[in-house]
Amino acid sequence: MAFRPLCHAHRHGHMIHLRPRQQVALILAHRRSLMELSSTLERYHLRTGDAVTLLGGDGYAGSYFSVLGSYGTPVQARILGGIVEPGTERLLNTRARPWVPPPAAEPRPDHAPLVIGIAGVRMDSGKSTVGRNLARQFEAAGQTVAFGKVTGFGCLYETRAIVDGLAIDFTDFGLPSTCGPDTARIVSLASQVVDALVAAGPDVILLEFGGDLIGPYRVTECLEALAPRLDHLVFVAFDLCGVYGAVEHLRPLGLAPDTISGPIANNPLGVTLIREQFGLHAESSLEPMTETVARISSTASPQ
Repeated sequence: MAFRPLCHAHRHGHMIHLRPRQQVALILAHRRSLMELSSTLERYHLRTGDAVTLLGGDGYAGSYFSVLGSYGTPVQARILGGIVEPGTERLLNTRARPWVPPPAAEPRPDHAPLVIGIAGVRMDSGKSTVGRNLARQFEAAGQTVAFGKVTGFGCLYETRAIVDGLAIDFTDFGLPSTCGPDTARIVSLASQVVDALVAAGPDVILLEFGGDLIGPYRVTECLEALAPRLDHLVFVAFDLCGVYGAVEHLRPLGLAPDTISGPIANNPLGVTLIREQFGLHAESSLEPMTETVARISSTASPQ
């Protein structure tokens, strides 16, 4: 069976296919995906003529470690040179791009947005689906919703498709992914994302923790740092083992899932077993999550 070559890129939300010898701008990044492409975590020291592997559709590239075979065949690019900042000899870096915060909202005395975290067992488990579902419910109720992605691998156009309002993530702060070696910076940026969303004055903030709960994307570290700011935590799992793992893993952090969603909750039996074995609320994200929204609103309404 021949797998498709992964030579596509996204531009303004549309997929384009790269041609041989086509020149494109690339961003060096790390990726550690169990489902797609992965790279090593060594720091990059590249020269003109070196080869890198395309790691994602938003122009990210780097070293090659492994790939899930069914995902496709990775392709390489040759380094032609670096892009320097105008008027200087410094190589352009995503960190050098200035962060332009969204306009601050009009002051609302005693207003505190409702902050809902969404985490899961791994990528492609349904976290973004939960985010879109909850966003639609709150927006339909007339509330303003902002969305932030604090961990994962960069894909900004997907982040901005979750809500009608403000959406930002770690790439806005110049970080291509959160599996690199600088843990302190990653955790700090997670807090900065939340601060920027709060400053915009929404009624509800949805925070997606992309990647695996246990893995290299710093989900656990960022969850621990942001725990005091979360009003509700939705955890997405495939089975009861995933739910058990989340409960036990989060306990030392002083956290516990408030709602379980994802594939395990798409079956009424799964919802029943989650309630019986863990005493937790569960609801499918394939239909409007009206019960979850009602629970969130009744227990932690914005002031």
